[in-house]
Amino acid sequence: MTPTPSPQRSEGWFWPWLLVGLLAISSGGSLLMVVIAINDPSFAVEDNYYKKAVEWDKQVDENTQSTRLGWRFDLTLKPHPTRPTLQILSVTLQAQDGSPLQDADVTVRAFHNAQASQPLRLTLKPTGKGRYTSPILAHRPGLWIFRLHAQRGPQRFAAQSRKMLKLPVSKS
Repeated sequence: MTPTPSPQRSEGWFWPWLLVGLLAISSGGSLLMVVIAINDPSFAVEDNYYKKAVEWDKQVDENTQSTRLGWRFDLTLKPHPTRPTLQILSVTLQAQDGSPLQDADVTVRAFHNAQASQPLRLTLKPTGKGRYTSPILAHRPGLWIFRLHAQRGPQRFAAQSRKMLKLPVSKS
């Protein structure tokens, strides 16, 4: 009986497996970054950005028209009296002469600066003396951006405001 020779281990396979391993780690890391980027709520693309770019002149005309109207607005946020997760958004519109603007259709697009991909679209209700209000679920403190649009007959007004929101401290 002759002893069977043991199979010899090939020494040259270390480097190819190392390269395959490095490529797998690199591909896995890239895939992880893609998944994180896709699911990141702080990443946002402006709504209808292409349409806005094509209609840039129209946007400039709207801004000029808003300036010519001379309307002013005051935007405030106050805590809701009974629901701590809500705020009351209040907009007061005034004409150029300071008189309150009644009977306007007022809408606001609001979003937290760090989560622009989750905008809130609000239609404000008139409460008298040029004041319009709506509850808003502003659950995150920090900088909020409010894009206001008001229309009264053929007159259109657009403006933007930035507000720091401080949420009330809950008593526990």
